[in-house]
Amino acid sequence: ADIRTPETARWLFVSSGVLLLGVYLLISWLLTTKFGKVQQAIRDSENRVRFSGYSTTHFKLFIFVLSAMIAGLAGALYVPQAGIINPGEMLPAKGLDIVVWVAVGGRGTKLGPIIGAVLVSLLKSFTTSAFPESWLLILGGLFVFVVLLMPDGIVGLSKRLWPVLCRLWRGRRALPRFIRIRLKKFYRELNEKCYTVWKKVVPRSIRIPLQRYFRKLQRLWCPKIEKLLQRMRRKSNSSQNDHSTK
Repeated sequence: ADIRTPETARWLFVSSGVLLLGVYLLISWLLTTKFGKVQQAIRDSENRVRFSGYSTTHFKLFIFVLSAMIAGLAGALYVPQAGIINPGEMLPAKGLDIVVWVAVGGRGTKLGPIIGAVLVSLLKSFTTSAFPESWLLILGGLFVFVVLLMPDGIVGLSKRLWPVLCRLWRGRRALPRFIRIRLKKFYRELNEKCYTVWKKVVPRSIRIPLQRYFRKLQRLWCPKIEKLLQRMRRKSNSSQNDHSTK
């Protein structure tokens, strides 16, 4: 089959998404096992793990081999979509891009590198076309900014902003009516655009089963999440009452 046809490009894109999801689920599962706990301990203090009787060399070797396998699969999907590969892709400077992805998204997280890779790649595609000579300066400035002001990346920043957003959401009725109407309209338009892109990119044979699966997850987890939020609200209210009585 010709890899330049739209149908082949679409299937390559879907395959990349499936590989990303599979790697994410694999990493999430590994972190819940004893192997994952030992890996986290090696990250924190390798000497202490070695003194506990574990061979850290074997654990690190397994991770290096697994990372190489994932990188090989990613490269096999990247080259047909890019259409060209050259020795310049193997330069050490390309490794610095990965470091920036992880720093921007959030170190020590599963979702952070994905977010960082998407955002930095979008910034690179825009900057190299608008300011081609300034991309390296912008990349270096972004890395310094993240290290100094956002050490936990976007994921860590979202965790810090989540309580603030929750307080704003509780007080949303205090907003003027015209702002609420505009926010609802913006959310509706954004939802329609995302669904249109979803229909164009993902084939119907894959889209329908995924939608059914997501509906099942929604029916299963939404009540549990609502109960958890209610418990958190009760705890916060009780702690506030205890502080007020003291």
